[in-house]
Amino acid sequence: MAGVWKRDGTIAVTKGSKKVVGTGTTFADPKNAAAKGHLLVMVTGTAVDLYEVDYSESNTVFYLVEAYRGATGTGKAYAIDTSRTDSIPEFARRLNATLGAYQQQSDAFQALLTSDAATIEVTAPDGTKHTMIPWKRVTSAGEGQATRAKVEADKAAASADLAVNVVRDSAMPLPDVWLPLNDDLRMITGFGGDVKVGELTVAKRANFERITGATYVDKSTGLRLDAAINAPRFEAQGLLIEKASTNLFTAYNFTGSNMTSNNVENSILVKQTDPAMGGDYAQLRSVTAVAASRYIWLPSAPATEGQPYTVTVTVRRPAGSPANRVRLGCNDLTPGSFYIDLVEGQAVDLVMSGVLAAGKNTIKAFVWPHIGSDSGAAVPAGVALLDVGDIQVELGNVSTSRVRSSGAQTRREQDKVWLQELGNMLPLNRDFTLSFTADIQYDPADYACFYASGLPSAMSRFIIWAAGSTRFYVGSTTFASLSPTQFQALMPMGVPRRITLIRRGDKSEMWISGVKSVTSSSSNESGYSNEKFYIGTDASFVRAMPRMHIRDLKVWHFAASEAQAKAMR
Repeated sequence: MAGVWKRDGTIAVTKGSKKVVGTGTTFADPKNAAAKGHLLVMVTGTAVDLYEVDYSESNTVFYLVEAYRGATGTGKAYAIDTSRTDSIPEFARRLNATLGAYQQQSDAFQALLTSDAATIEVTAPDGTKHTMIPWKRVTSAGEGQATRAKVEADKAAASADLAVNVVRDSAMPLPDVWLPLNDDLRMITGFGGDVKVGELTVAKRANFERITGATYVDKSTGLRLDAAINAPRFEAQGLLIEKASTNLFTAYNFTGSNMTSNNVENSILVKQTDPAMGGDYAQLRSVTAVAASRYIWLPSAPATEGQPYTVTVTVRRPAGSPANRVRLGCNDLTPGSFYIDLVEGQAVDLVMSGVLAAGKNTIKAFVWPHIGSDSGAAVPAGVALLDVGDIQVELGNVSTSRVRSSGAQTRREQDKVWLQELGNMLPLNRDFTLSFTADIQYDPADYACFYASGLPSAMSRFIIWAAGSTRFYVGSTTFASLSPTQFQALMPMGVPRRITLIRRGDKSEMWISGVKSVTSSSSNESGYSNEKFYIGTDASFVRAMPRMHIRDLKVWHFAASEAQAKAMR
């Protein structure tokens, strides 16, 4: 017959220590816990050792009252007598304390009900003292407490009614168009391409095209993965939409020779492989123990003077590396370098944008681990200092997803996403509400488009204008606009925000995270192109957003009220 003592798993004990560590144990299980005063029994050969349990820290750790006297060991069998609970004196003490506390509360309650005093002092269970008014005074007409209580009750009822009204007034009906964009292109409502099983249409979907493969960060693992041609990319923030871009490096990874050490007498590059670093990467290791600067040169890439370029590289501080900072720099770009701090074992992306200096026609960047200073302190020979991989340089001021170049410069084409306009959007003289969550990376010097519905002759659109201002157009003339400073304050780059665009009568409104940002002047618009509803680009697929995540896109065929718009956060 099985006993009632606790024997599950095994324990490890250390001579002279009160700590006991279990494997496969449940010391803190409330149904049969090892508690203060319980008896630990350990049998070694014919010897029996007894110890008093002090307390359980977790299911795998408890402590003894006295240090363990036996030999250190692991995997030991044990038994804890959990059949006894409190001692009689301990039980009596707790019972007396409990009854005393109940009596104290009872006395206080009686005083509240019957006392004629102006106030009484009540001690709460936690020991704090409170001055309270007895019930006789609360109900006394002379004191007016009942009247005041009714006034407060009426206020509370009014506040409750107001809260109900706020919820009711801010509620929105099912959207006329609803595109979640969390993990696929299916539409909950609206008109789109048919998804069929046999002859049965089971869903509608947005249209998508990208004529090359691409990379994305898997939202489950955090690893950079490859997406096939025409496969949309869904990251943690939603659907990823990017403009076309070319990796000007002919290899995105370490080939064994495309990256070099600044001084092979003091440091070398060793090829390693890890998906978190983009596959094959270079590990910088010390060769000598002398103090010296040790860093990595990235490959040279052709470039045009006066043009903006962005260098992106993944780095990691190896286990045991003394490098707690790293510098990404390029003598050919302005600005030329920056530092970030490193956490051991954590891969991070370094991104630097700048304009190629006059007289230059190539870009050659460096990655420099900081060991005390750039000049470098002495380190033992053979120490791994820095991991570098997944390198990219591209035209423009925005870092986009990595392009897997292998032997030649490689181009990733633009993501194209669109819906039919018919049935999803209305003519320009009709009210509508368009709302979505997005985070964006854009070049303030360029023009890019969040969405465009229709053709220039009859179009609504939301765009990044010159110098980073934003405009919400309905028609081709009037618009709601924010300055670059206003827009960047409301929607910092890379930070998700809820954008709600409303056409109300003859005016257009722009809301960001439930706050009305701007309203346009009056204009009467008309027309309907019956073309496409473009997402992340203009109608020609030319003015694409450099990099944008978008999700939860909704369209209503009416103008949301201010209460409804405030709730869209």
